[in-house]
Amino acid sequence: MWLIISPWVFVSGPSAGMIWSHVISGALVMLLGFNAMYFGMRVRNSEAPHA
Repeated sequence: MWLIISPWVFVSGPSAGMIWSHVISGALVMLLGFNAMYFGMRVRNSEAPHA
């Protein structure tokens, strides 16, 4: 959330470069979060007792 709001908090108007930088970093954080969630679910499911 901070990656989206911060350009307007510190500067009166964000430039196009600032916006793209935050969009790219936000997408990277989201991708890494999904990756961590995927591997966390794999480990959790592999520890379940098998019938």
